[in-house]
Amino acid sequence: MDTIDQTSEPPSKQTAFRRAEKTYKPRGTGLPDLTSVVDILARNNASDDTVRRIRLTRDLETPAGLPFQSFRHKRPPAYVLASHPDLIIIPDALTDEAQRWLARKCLCDCARPPNRTNLDPFFDLPAEALFAMAARSPRRSNATSRGEPMVLVQCRARNNSTDPGISTPKDKFYLQPAPVGELLERLRWCTLGMQYNWTTK
Repeated sequence: MDTIDQTSEPPSKQTAFRRAEKTYKPRGTGLPDLTSVVDILARNNASDDTVRRIRLTRDLETPAGLPFQSFRHKRPPAYVLASHPDLIIIPDALTDEAQRWLARKCLCDCARPPNRTNLDPFFDLPAEALFAMAARSPRRSNATSRGEPMVLVQCRARNNSTDPGISTPKDKFYLQPAPVGELLERLRWCTLGMQYNWTTK
């Protein structure tokens, strides 16, 4: 997160994820070097052995309970990388409706407890999804002009419950209660499944 102090780690102590992050998300305004990135679609007819097209042996099936078709084709084109032969890549596999459904699930259902987000170390987040709360709560500017109450999420700094392993934020936004709508603008990531602590990666 760009709002938190981070100590510079020597390359020997960085994880593979951290090294990749520094490569493809450089500081400043410079563009990342993408020469080593494999573009599957651009290599459809390539003569090198970096990418190999494979034939799926089973149909892709829409999960039970979904009222729409999830996949564009039952057996779409699939590819593997020579360097990672166990990884199967299926470009553009999902239908537009399935993509919208997944986006809503990720934003409204996944970014809430018990899944952790980048906001958890600094705010006492409610069990209800922030998106649902924000839809009912006016923004700060509108609430001020109309005299409407805002839904504020309490910050952990007020009750000294901030994770001691987290550096003090530079931005005072993280040190005071905040409207749910403004919290959404600061939401960067959430974890799914095993709770890896990204804030101390």
